[in-house]
Amino acid sequence: MRIVEVSTNLIPSPPLKGGAIERFVFNISKSLVALGLEVHLISVNKKRGINKIDGIIRHTYPREISIFDEIIDKSMYKFNPHAKKLNTKTTLYIYNIMSFIKETYGSIDVIHNHSLTTAVSPILFQKTRSKNTLLIMHHHNVSQPNMINKVILKQYDLHLAVSKYVKNEIMKRFKIPAEKVLVVYNAINVNKYKCSDTKQSKLRDLFGIDGDGVVLLYVGRITPEKGLHHLIEAFKIVRRKLSSTKVKLFIVGPVGQFHSSSMRDVAYFQFIEKLVYSYGLYNDIKYLGHYDENSILDAYTAADVVIVPSICQEAFGLVIIEALASCKPVVAYPVGGVPEILEPLNYGFLAKSVSPIELAEAIIKIISNYDNVNLGYLREYVEKRFSIESVAKRLKTIFEMYVKNK
Repeated sequence: MRIVEVSTNLIPSPPLKGGAIERFVFNISKSLVALGLEVHLISVNKKRGINKIDGIIRHTYPREISIFDEIIDKSMYKFNPHAKKLNTKTTLYIYNIMSFIKETYGSIDVIHNHSLTTAVSPILFQKTRSKNTLLIMHHHNVSQPNMINKVILKQYDLHLAVSKYVKNEIMKRFKIPAEKVLVVYNAINVNKYKCSDTKQSKLRDLFGIDGDGVVLLYVGRITPEKGLHHLIEAFKIVRRKLSSTKVKLFIVGPVGQFHSSSMRDVAYFQFIEKLVYSYGLYNDIKYLGHYDENSILDAYTAADVVIVPSICQEAFGLVIIEALASCKPVVAYPVGGVPEILEPLNYGFLAKSVSPIELAEAIIKIISNYDNVNLGYLREYVEKRFSIESVAKRLKTIFEMYVKNK
């Protein structure tokens, strides 16, 4: 079976630093190859090319935007907030790569697309070059139900949602029948994440945190919807109520998006800095910058509890399963698909509501009852439900079943 995985047109897959979707696409491609499938990965890069990496045949194209593209995009932007990322050159590049794959390697059984910004090319290819190719849209988030998105998504044969929350939203917003939307949870390479028997790490040593100290960790983009300001407010409460305990907060992540940051993002980061200083917490909160995929492992090792204070409706919550795979308890708000991950654990990891006071109460509860949490079970839970291998097997089954019925 020949599969084409289409990654986003924002950053390369695999990403050099952050990029949850791009990393997922690469890891799932690698796992599908291990299951015996021929996988072609289409990814943006600095230039056009073909290379083989971990058994994947990767086809790359440059992210170029012409003056003509900008004019088209500017007019489309009135109807579609995401249209600035939809340019005609990207569509043609991807379409031509798909045509090359068909002519060089043979017919394509499945095109598995992971972003609306690359969604037009598979439709054009199916209609003009290969009517029997199965088109699958993988929803890593919930798109706006505007006219353009509705037209695009109706052309796909099957939709995969990263949570039940996303599935319900896709059905509601785009009127897609339930039988055409399947839940395929996000996944990670669990083997990358380690459970440490001790609290020692380079970061704890660097900041002089001994075994009795408690380290809270935030990992993620520093943007308003990720709720870091809520965490600062909650941390102030935690410090006051646990005055006899040495509690520190580490913050890891880029200011803004992984590929760029706006003035709004910079202003938000400055607001966070002012908040920390106004509360006198500058000695207890450390911003560690933007870590790459390998360095982040040391941050998880240093932590006692990982906090996910997103105030938006998170589609899934990749940081949550990374933390659990590292045997770390997680405290999060009950938004979007997050409860689907944490509720089955029955440890009270969810705050009662989206409020810094409730977030602080949940953090204090976990710190106070830390010895009652079976840390090893947290990892086992991720291995069973969210490992890249288990999700790849599910995808292979889906591909085979729907291609047969195409």
